[in-house]
Amino acid sequence: SSAIKWILVSCFGYQGFSNAKFGRIECHEAINAYARELLLDAKAALEDAGWRVVHGIVDSVWVTPAEGREQRPLTAVADEISRDAGIELEYECAFDWVAFCPMRSSESGALTRYFGKRRGEEYPETGLGDAVKTRGIEGRQRSTPEWVEGVQAEALRAFDETRSPEAV
Repeated sequence: SSAIKWILVSCFGYQGFSNAKFGRIECHEAINAYARELLLDAKAALEDAGWRVVHGIVDSVWVTPAEGREQRPLTAVADEISRDAGIELEYECAFDWVAFCPMRSSESGALTRYFGKRRGEEYPETGLGDAVKTRGIEGRQRSTPEWVEGVQAEALRAFDETRSPEAV
């Protein structure tokens, strides 16, 4: 399963590129179909285990407890999904909260732009450390000026303390 994963990861983008010498759109479509089936199977297993899927993308699924239902532990559900899919899944962490940034063209959340406070993690003296996971926002990018990163870190800390966008 590890070999399949890395073959798919390393060649996926090239398969859909029209000028790729070794790319085939049919292969790109097959990879997407396989990934979509795995994601739908994982969603069904999570829902059967008492969880509501909030968001899912190629390599991640965010869930919250389904109202009025008892939940099975996520580590056990991930093990079950791994066994059924033949691909090992990893339960990364629980978040106290997570926010998906809106897309510029609609009010829907962007699939790859989010930030969230990891449950049980403490903030360092400055910055965010491992307490907040960020993806796709300016503070995560290497090209971002240090002061912008600092302002964004302080805004995220303020949001965590108040849970109110107005405070930011």
